[in-house]
Amino acid sequence: MLWLEGNITEMPVSVLTVLNPLIQIIQSPFEEFSRNGSQALEYLLQENDFIRQWVVKSGFIWIVRHVIALSLENQNNSSTQLLSLEKASQNFVPNFVQSELLDLIETLLEKEDMEDECAILVSVLQPLKEHPDKRVKNYTKILLSLLQDENVTVYSIKHALEGKLRNDEKIVQYENILQQYKNIEKQNEELKLRDQQLQLKDEELKQLDKEEKHLKEELSKVNATIQDTNPIDSAPLMKKIIKDGYAAFGIVRDTHTIPTNANPVSKPHNQHMAVYSGTAWGNGKVWYKGKGTEGNVAFHDSQILKLELDLDKGTLIFFVNLIQQPVFFTNIHEKVRCIIYLYYRGSNCIIRSLKKIPNATSIQLANQKAIQW
Repeated sequence: MLWLEGNITEMPVSVLTVLNPLIQIIQSPFEEFSRNGSQALEYLLQENDFIRQWVVKSGFIWIVRHVIALSLENQNNSSTQLLSLEKASQNFVPNFVQSELLDLIETLLEKEDMEDECAILVSVLQPLKEHPDKRVKNYTKILLSLLQDENVTVYSIKHALEGKLRNDEKIVQYENILQQYKNIEKQNEELKLRDQQLQLKDEELKQLDKEEKHLKEELSKVNATIQDTNPIDSAPLMKKIIKDGYAAFGIVRDTHTIPTNANPVSKPHNQHMAVYSGTAWGNGKVWYKGKGTEGNVAFHDSQILKLELDLDKGTLIFFVNLIQQPVFFTNIHEKVRCIIYLYYRGSNCIIRSLKKIPNATSIQLANQKAIQW
């Protein structure tokens, strides 16, 4: 089944919407359908100059030539019995389809000055002069007579073929330009998304500065109080609060009960907890079921720690100062809770937010390592 293509840079979509169904109906294996489609298109060709011109420009004559050529090929191969039944069925073109198409070509010749366009039909019309079907034979003689009256020559046939090749080249060029435009649009969208992510991180850093100032003020008050009450032990205590990095954060199964003094890397809790540890404890390892996996940086005090849990994808991804870390968890498809583990008594942290975000901020890293939950 063939249909019109045309030059998509110029042809209105509404024209193709009307013409293509008619072209397909005319090629129907049912004679009544084919005749009805032919009559509808013939009416449009006679009454509408715009549609008639677009039918010529968009390749209808090439469709007719191709259909007739298939019919001739089928006849020749059938006569020598070299064509398989399957291929013969595919190439078979009913006589009524050929006659309806030739009738439409006659209508175009009567309405338009198009001898150059119809020149490509001469080579396939010649064999049809002896066609067994009376209608096909009569239309063939009429068309050859009209083309002879228009003085169609070998030069005009060659000119028509060259014109077709030029149109095909223009279509290919346009498709290449369209693809380049789509690639540019995709790159612009990616840059826009990246810019939004950077703006979000910039806002988070500004908020961090405010909270860090507030934390320093609170720590100054704590330090003053400690020095007043126990000046001998104040230095080592502050070291434990803000220097050691002896902490971890991650998730725990919602069904697991956490008792007092539970350690996330010791049994039985390590079977239900997954945590990312700091500098003084595993040097940045990610712990699960008693095994520590290296690859993430070792975080320390006064840094922003963030985890991103995506239950749609089943992933848990860690960030340090908004930088994504390569070791992450996957295959999480159950209810969990977020946990923070602080080793030293008197240690503290600020929970900046716990919220649902519309889009994930994580990306795929080249050196990422996945741990199965």
